[in-house]
Amino acid sequence: MPPWSLAEASTSVADTRPLVEESSQVITEDLPLALEGMQDSMPTLIETASAVDSTLRLLSAVNLSIPNPLGENFSFGLGIDYAPDVPLDQALESLNTNLEGVPEDLRGLEDNLETADANLRVLSEDLIDLENDLGRVNQQVQDLNPRVETLAENTQNIQTTLEDNQDNYKRALYMTQALYYLFWALILLGHIPSVHKAWGKH
Repeated sequence: MPPWSLAEASTSVADTRPLVEESSQVITEDLPLALEGMQDSMPTLIETASAVDSTLRLLSAVNLSIPNPLGENFSFGLGIDYAPDVPLDQALESLNTNLEGVPEDLRGLEDNLETADANLRVLSEDLIDLENDLGRVNQQVQDLNPRVETLAENTQNIQTTLEDNQDNYKRALYMTQALYYLFWALILLGHIPSVHKAWGKH
């Protein structure tokens, strides 16, 4: 599977933003309203649950006994076995207590979700800018390639020329040194007659 390009990554990030917006709607508006509606109806639910709990406990305790002249009495109940550790009304009261402040806390997430959405927008734009910058750099590198190749070729040619003319440079150096010595030799030879005449006068 080929790697994603920066443009595809930017598109994926941008596609995430509607999901964040929808989640923000649900978390900070719809859910708090639903919880507040539940809290408003909770007193009635607790009262009803208390009545249901009492009724079930009463029915669970019913035990009918019919005398049996031939032996033990016939005993039977209604088949209801209701004995929860926590009564239904108490469970609802505990739930209602736990819900206190939750709607406000959920609404408080709106700023964080808005910040997340803004960050996703900036990230998407930055990825596009980064891809554009990398594209320009790549183009500049491609434009430099012929120049670099030409420079490398010229350097190689210069090196080859220097190697080819190394012997010529040595001969030229030797010739220059020889001419230098010859020059001074001629000057010295030109002054020998004058020195000889000077000695002859003495």
